[in-house]
Amino acid sequence: MAAGFGMLGDSIPDVKMPKPPGFSPAMWWSYITNVMELSPVEVSLNNTPSASTFDGVRRLGGTFVLEDGALLYAYADPIPGEHPSVAEVLKAAGVQV
Repeated sequence: MAAGFGMLGDSIPDVKMPKPPGFSPAMWWSYITNVMELSPVEVSLNNTPSASTFDGVRRLGGTFVLEDGALLYAYADPIPGEHPSVAEVLKAAGVQV
């Protein structure tokens, strides 16, 4: 099943941006350096980042609930970090909360 979520920047979502975490300057430095170190970056022949690297970073995801091959619930993330509530997903799966 192709999800077809699209990529960050394809459209302007109608959502509030998530609040940034209350990091100290040292915590921000640690976060930024870890992201850079852990992010997969393909390097081209002239030792510069490949354009395909940035497409992978912009790719959006989503949440699905499936049962016996039937799609019960689908949510496409409008921005990175935005997701449905756990209660909403569990309800779609038939779980009492």
